[in-house]
Amino acid sequence: MSGLVGQVGARSGIVGSTTDSTQLDHEEGEYQVTSLSTGGGTVPISGGYDMLSYVRIGSMVHVGGELIVSGTLSSGGDGALRIPLPFAVKNKTDSAESFNGSLALFYVNIDGGTNGLTTRVVGGSTYATMLCTRDQNSYVSITGGNIASNSRLTFSIHYITSA
Repeated sequence: MSGLVGQVGARSGIVGSTTDSTQLDHEEGEYQVTSLSTGGGTVPISGGYDMLSYVRIGSMVHVGGELIVSGTLSSGGDGALRIPLPFAVKNKTDSAESFNGSLALFYVNIDGGTNGLTTRVVGGSTYATMLCTRDQNSYVSITGGNIASNSRLTFSIHYITSA
């Protein structure tokens, strides 16, 4: 595969003639994240580390970057940390819209027994949730109470959008 989008031929992986349906929209950019929501409270993000990058090709969106926390959880709910997304996640049947992404955390207090870290999106949402996995359990939320000022959150997320 050549990686060429919207061109035809053996090397592009698209065989046949180019039509409007084979021309994929392409967009890339950055967006600012000033805080992370926790379902009631917020966690502030440092002004020098508050930009995320995205690339959208057709309906597939790839988001990534590193955020640095600049304070502690505000009053309010202490649910799972939520990373805002540039486009809404498409609703599909049977959780076909659910995607996981990679997540690396630095200076974050996670309980013992954690096997892995991930981000997860579900249909209709406008955010990705930060989660960890444990034996004999499903996902466990990473909450505002797990992080402190100067915590680093590095991640990569991909998902399908309806935008």
